[in-house]
Amino acid sequence: MVMRAKTVHFTPRRQLVATALLAVVIAVLQGCSGAPDSSPDGILARVGEVEISAADLLAYENGLPDHLKSPEDVDKARQEYLTALVDRQLMVAAARRQGLDQDPEIQQQVEAQAVERLVQQVVQTQVNATITVTEEEMRHEYDQLQMGWVHWPAHILSATEEDARQIHRLLVDEGADFATLARERSLAEDRERGGELRQWFDHKGAVPEIRDVVYELPAGSITEPIRTRDGWEVIKILDRRRLSFEQVSGEAYGLVHRAKWTTRRREYLEELSGRYAVTYHGGPVAAVVGALAGDPAGADLDGEYVVTYRDRGITVADAAAILADLRRGPPPTDSLALAKTMNRWVLPDTLMALAARDAGLDREPAFLQWRQERVEEAMVRQLRAGFLEGKIELTEESIRAHYEKIKERYSFAGEARMTEVLVDSREEAEEVLEAARSGVSLEELATSRSVRSRAEGDDYHMHIDERGHMIVDPMRGAPYHDILKDPATHEVGKLQGPVTIEGRWAIFRIDEPIEPYVVPYEKVRRPVAHQLRKLEADRLFAVFLDSLRVAHADDVTRYDVDLAGLD
Repeated sequence: MVMRAKTVHFTPRRQLVATALLAVVIAVLQGCSGAPDSSPDGILARVGEVEISAADLLAYENGLPDHLKSPEDVDKARQEYLTALVDRQLMVAAARRQGLDQDPEIQQQVEAQAVERLVQQVVQTQVNATITVTEEEMRHEYDQLQMGWVHWPAHILSATEEDARQIHRLLVDEGADFATLARERSLAEDRERGGELRQWFDHKGAVPEIRDVVYELPAGSITEPIRTRDGWEVIKILDRRRLSFEQVSGEAYGLVHRAKWTTRRREYLEELSGRYAVTYHGGPVAAVVGALAGDPAGADLDGEYVVTYRDRGITVADAAAILADLRRGPPPTDSLALAKTMNRWVLPDTLMALAARDAGLDREPAFLQWRQERVEEAMVRQLRAGFLEGKIELTEESIRAHYEKIKERYSFAGEARMTEVLVDSREEAEEVLEAARSGVSLEELATSRSVRSRAEGDDYHMHIDERGHMIVDPMRGAPYHDILKDPATHEVGKLQGPVTIEGRWAIFRIDEPIEPYVVPYEKVRRPVAHQLRKLEADRLFAVFLDSLRVAHADDVTRYDVDLAGLD
């Protein structure tokens, strides 16, 4: 049975889903083409001359993120998805009537996307697919670069080089105990535990000035004073060990693969440069430099070529525009600098896109379909932007009213006053819990067992009062945020834990009731206004879309098909 389309009216729930689906129509256009329909009877709807097939619907459904999939049963959900596909074609047709398919900005945008896609295809076939990495090569990298070494350090931080050198002399010449001297002289927060950093560091885990000094030092070594951003540091290597090849094989693979990829890409680009006779022309360089500096003196040379390849090239004006957009370092000042800049940032994509077109990749059906979808995507986006332009005006009163409506979204657990014992292992945490249950005060255990110093708690999210009690604020990045986000589950005075906190284990107790905290309007005005603007835009465009449905109802045919039975 054939049914003529009529205006679709949604319940509030369905209107919400339809609005959400509309918001992602642009993002999922590429999923709507699907595989060729194997059945001549597989057409679900027509919008003008455009057919929507079962394959289109299934591809659309599969491309939706989970949070936008309809909670309705399969048939009702797919009816909504089919409506979204019909709406897409109505919007595309409306955009064409406005001439947006010929819009130069849209064409330029799609061309840039097409070049990127063609380059990716060429890189995949001519570079990525040619590279293999053997275990022998990975082991050679492991041995040659001495990969896998990790260090367990301690440090003493000083404010001046003179103080650091005095500390170094006490350690090396007089045999002072490192941990004792760290407690007495270090400015670092870890001084109370003798400067021990309590973790293994590999070559990626330290700043270069420290890594370059300590990487090959044996256990027990003490460094000369090292200048860092925090001051001057003297470092002792408490222990050193090497991870097995198997433990770092992934990193070894990456190093070998990256080196081979870089070499192969350079070779391929050199091959293309020869194939297309890339030639640089030094004369117009001054005009490019002048154009980048805003000097119009070289305008007469705008049409001259800076570089040519095959039967085309890049003009002075084009080169200046490209380099201005790149903003990669200072502008070139001579022909050699210009050639280096163009070779690095401009010509690779240009030549590989040309090679892709020579190979006919831009004429393959899949690419043509993809390109058409990108054009339609840009057209729908521009249609929406053009319709909404100048139509949304937010007042301070409307923004504040919206905040009052949704401010529970900005409600968090308030300040938590608590006593904590933080230790390095779960076993230690179990011991602390047992001791607390047997009558030892948690304050006493915090003093004797906790590895968290008072200074360590002096940050934006947390501080420690004079009694050693922690005060944790409600911000999302704070320690304990996820644990304390539901205050109702935390009884005052109850021992809790062990829980993992910042890579360690904690036993804690809430000392006072946690009051809710609502972020003030002034702090969230911008995201509230952004959300309100988006809601208003969705509402207005939904009205526009409904007008398209009504005006073009005779252009739409939907067929009576069992959508739930599609596979």
